[in-house]
Amino acid sequence: MKKEPWKIFLPSICLIIYLVVDYFNIPSILRLQVAHINLDILNIVISAVVVITLYIISFYYIDNRQIEKDKNARAVVKVLFDRTYAECLENLIFLDNRDVIEMYILPKVNGDKADSENKVILNLQTLPFSTQDKVMSLAGEGYISESGLKQYLDIKKEYQHLVSMKITFFDRADYKTQEQRELSMSIDNRDKELKRMLENNTY
Repeated sequence: MKKEPWKIFLPSICLIIYLVVDYFNIPSILRLQVAHINLDILNIVISAVVVITLYIISFYYIDNRQIEKDKNARAVVKVLFDRTYAECLENLIFLDNRDVIEMYILPKVNGDKADSENKVILNLQTLPFSTQDKVMSLAGEGYISESGLKQYLDIKKEYQHLVSMKITFFDRADYKTQEQRELSMSIDNRDKELKRMLENNTY
């Protein structure tokens, strides 16, 4: 709804008109009888108009500041989500390269330890979501919809799973058995679906 700022000054405009009329004694010029006007009541009305005008002006500017704050917060949400999803997509594409995994990742991975104990894997899984605390804070303040937050958390879970799977089964193209082929197909299908979500994210 479009605001019309002039409306908040309407009481003041009426008061100014009254003061002009009184100062120039326009009723006398127009030969109008004003002797029966109750000045006490008029003073009360004038005071009320001043108070109401100040209240409306204050409310208008406070409302404007809140609108601007909401606008900025939603812009921050977009930046955080765009950045997170772009990093996830970039890492998934990076892990499509088997040679890169063999040369730069596997030498730094201890296969006897969990992903959380392998710094390279852990960084790939968590760095895109380094702003999660801010995301959760904005969600708590109502700037992220329930569906948007759910999608964010679902993407995080699926992304971290795929990072682990793509590194662990980096040589899946060489698989021979039916079970191995099915595993490879499952990883590839989930990878394609997640990439699609990351490229067309909504929140």
